[in-house]
Amino acid sequence: MHCAKCQGQIETMDVDGVEVDRCDQCGGFWFDAKELDHVLKHGKAALLAHGDGTGFTPGAEDRATAICPRCLTPLVRVDSLAVEGLHYDECAGCGGVWLDRGELEAIHSDDSAAAIVGFFTSEPDSA
Repeated sequence: MHCAKCQGQIETMDVDGVEVDRCDQCGGFWFDAKELDHVLKHGKAALLAHGDGTGFTPGAEDRATAICPRCLTPLVRVDSLAVEGLHYDECAGCGGVWLDRGELEAIHSDDSAAAIVGFFTSEPDSA
C-alpha cells in the first residue's frame, strides 16, 4: 500500500489485535473503518506515539491532497471537533481515516479531546 499523502510505503503494525498502517516516510497513520475508534476506546494510542517529541504542528502534509490507500478515493478533509486546529482526512468510500504525523498524539493528549472520544466510544448502559 502507498501513503495517502506522500510517496512512502505503508507498514503494518499490530496494536492490541488491530492492524494499524503507518507510512515509513511521513509517519502518518491509516486506520481502516472503526480501527481508530478501537485504538482510542481501549487507550492504545500511546503505543503508536512516535516518541520523538514532534507533536502536532500543521505542515505541508496537512494541506496535501490525500488519496485513500485502500480504495483510491480522494479523502475529505474534516475539521476536528475535539482538537482546535486539527484536521484529519476521511474516506467516504470505505470509512477509513488518515491522521498526519502528530495528530494521533494531539487527540490522545488533549483533555477535552479525551472527554469527547470517551463520550462517543463508551458503551451504552444497559437498563
